[in-house]
Parts: sequence; C-alpha cells; structure tokens
Amino acid sequence: MKAYYVSQNETYEQEISKQYLWARQLTRDGKHWQPYKNVKEMKKGDFVFHSHNNKIVAISCVVEDGKDYNLSDMPLEDRAIYKDGMDEGYFARLKVEELSVYLDQKVFIEWVKNKVEKSDLITYGEKANKKRAYALKMNDDEIRYLTEKLISIGNQNIYLRKVLEGFDSEKAIC
Repeated sequence: MKAYYVSQNETYEQEISKQYLWARQLTRDGKHWQPYKNVKEMKKGDFVFHSHNNKIVAISCVVEDGKDYNLSDMPLEDRAIYKDGMDEGYFARLKVEELSVYLDQKVFIEWVKNKVEKSDLITYGEKANKKRAYALKMNDDEIRYLTEKLISIGNQNIYLRKVLEGFDSEKAIC
C-alpha cells in the first residue's frame, strides 16, 4: 500500500464528485514531472489524501490502477475544467470519503518540515509552486502521522482505519 498527497484547487469539486484524479503528462513548459506520473503508478488499494483551500478535506482509495488517459475520452462538459489544451495525461479511479473534521494543511506541513528528513511534500510542494503539489508520494512516517492526527481530531472515516491496517498487509483493502 502507498499513499499520496494531492493539493487540488480548480479541479477539486469535479474530481471529487466524479471520483477520479487526472494529471497531465507534461508540465506547461513541456517537461516530464514525476508527481504527475505518480497518478499512472497508483495501484488498487493505495490511498490519496486530498487538500483543498489549504485544508485536508478528504481521503480516497484507489479502486482501479492508474493508466494513460486522453481527455478526448472524457465527456465534453467534464473536459472544460482542464482548459489549456493538454489532452494527454494519467487517470486513476477513486472511491472518495470526505472528512467530517478538516485539518489545516499547515499543521501537517510544519510537522513534516520538523520531523522528516526527505519528503516529496517539501521538495515538490513547499519549494515548488503549491498548485503543482499533485500526487506526491508520502513516506510511512507521514502517512502514520497524518492518519493518526485526522483520527485524533474526531474523524471516524473507515479509510483512516484501513490506512493504519494497511501497513501490515500488501493487499488491496478498499
């Protein structure tokens, strides 16, 4: 089991309601960027923590392995949100659970800065443009801390418990 951190702004409402992630294959300046490719590398049973408007607001389970996906395969009304002409990308189907109590992402990022030596959340998220903090791989310490923190503030979501159980099992758990 792996977990990823996704910071979504313009695409949040659509991707959460339609239960998927889509990321372009190339950056706007035409370069490959590993966090985008992470969407293709997602496997059934992996988890995704979703941040929106600087709060961690949802957790989802990947229910179908990630894959190459062209926006032309998506209904026209759903494509409009991606509006910049990049059709080649990566796609993962999710089952999303919104959290009942949100966590300010600054609490999590500060913990990572102080406790984790090497983190994609800092390398790609904090040092880079935060809009690009998409599908960042989380390490075990980050996963445990964030899951336990979300539970400690009152979330009872089944996926949070399954994340903790997943450390002892490699099989898909959602």
